[in-house]
Formats: sequence, structure tokens, C-alpha cells
Amino acid sequence: AANYGLWWENYLITRNYVHGTRNSGMYLGPNFADGELPVRNIEVSFNTLDTFGYSGMTCKSWWEGTNSIHDNTIDTTGLLKDGTAIQRDGISVLSATCDIYNNKIFNTGDGKAASPTAQSLKLYVHNGPLTGVTFQGFGPYTTFPYSIYNNLIVNGAKVGSTVSRSSTSVVPPVPSIYNNTVVNCGSIGIHV
Repeated sequence: AANYGLWWENYLITRNYVHGTRNSGMYLGPNFADGELPVRNIEVSFNTLDTFGYSGMTCKSWWEGTNSIHDNTIDTTGLLKDGTAIQRDGISVLSATCDIYNNKIFNTGDGKAASPTAQSLKLYVHNGPLTGVTFQGFGPYTTFPYSIYNNLIVNGAKVGSTVSRSSTSVVPPVPSIYNNTVVNCGSIGIHV
């Protein structure tokens, strides 16, 4: 909040191998409600993420710019069965705009019914920003567009890919979803 209108920007996160962490593999961006700087112009590509207690990749507050998550492989998330049931996803993108393509996501939520909330690919606008409202010099925003294509999702504990928002007052996600392959998920293949 002390840096009104400023951004974290122009990140390239590529060709990393991250595995065996207790919590998440990658956590990229702040919670909206914390008043931290949002992120723009970020590319996350060609990474291999393997075996996590919580999510493979969590991306937050990518409100503007050219943002992409592509050509990553994520395998086995959600091994911890403690109280953080909402953090067992393969890729979780919260309050952002992004192109997500050519990713391979396997065994989210440990691929078991014991992780009933796990999403292999979750796109969710959570608590803000609010539609049409300027916040700390950012916005106003009317939509968060997503393009989700050419992803392979196999063995998700619950949903293969989901797009939603926490309330009708927050900026709505507007997805384009095409050419994805979703195999053997516990509940729904694609949920919007």
C-alpha cells in the first residue's frame, strides 16, 4: 500500500526442477487482501515440479500484462492430509489473467478421494479485486480473461479444470477452454 500503483513485473521462471517440498513447489504472487504489489508480465515455463505436500504451483494477483504458464510438468500434489485441504492443486491461478497451455498435470490431491477438494487446474477470482473499482492505484477491472488449451490432466482427485469466482461482486473470469485432454478425475473433467 505504501507503493501506490507500482508492480512486481517482468519475471521469467524457466527450466527449474523443484521436488519433495513439504508445502508448495512454486508460490508466485501475493494474496489480494494483504495489500502487496500485484504481478504482471510473468512467464513460467519448462519447469518440472514433483511431489508436494500442498500445491504444485500457486499464482496470485497477475492482474494485467502478458502472463503465461506453459510447457510445465507437475506430478503428485496434496500428500499432506492436514487442515489445508484447499491447497492440493496442480496449478492454482487466483485473481489473475493468464494463458495456460501445453502443461502436463498428473496425480493432483495425491490422486485419491482423501483430497476431495483438489483441482488439477484451478482458476479462481477470490475476494477481489471488485468489478469496476480502483484499488490502491490498480484497475478498475471488468474481466480477467484466461486461455486454457493443449493441457494434459491425468488422475485428479476431484476436478480436472475449474473456473469460478468467490462472489458476483469480484471481477469475473472469462475463459476460453479448448484442445485439453482430461483423464480419470474423481468428479468432473471441466467445470465452469
